[in-house]
Amino acid sequence: MTKIPAVIFILVGAGVAGFSYFMDYMQGKNSFIIFMIAGIGLFLYGIGKLIFRKKDNTDMHDTHLHTGRHAQASQQQMQQSNQPRPQKYSFCPFCGSILQPGYRFCYNCGSRLRD
Repeated sequence: MTKIPAVIFILVGAGVAGFSYFMDYMQGKNSFIIFMIAGIGLFLYGIGKLIFRKKDNTDMHDTHLHTGRHAQASQQQMQQSNQPRPQKYSFCPFCGSILQPGYRFCYNCGSRLRD
């Protein structure tokens, strides 16, 4: 599921609140007050989302200074990940989908696989 950026909440909230205020002003009634409250709520939610957003752990990991054994282990892992690994997989006998080891059911057709 795609996350909605905070700016979208701010823009939609401001638009709904502004339009509701305009319609109330034109009609002289408070018939759009619920939409104005909803727009203000969306606007405030977007502001809060901007202020309290979480930072990626990957950013912190990249800026962290690696020293000693940790750096050596990271280099070894990178070297190992660059080497091609043999792929072990099988096929579903019912629909032919590629399956990874340990699957008990086919993800495509739902058939129970042999143990």
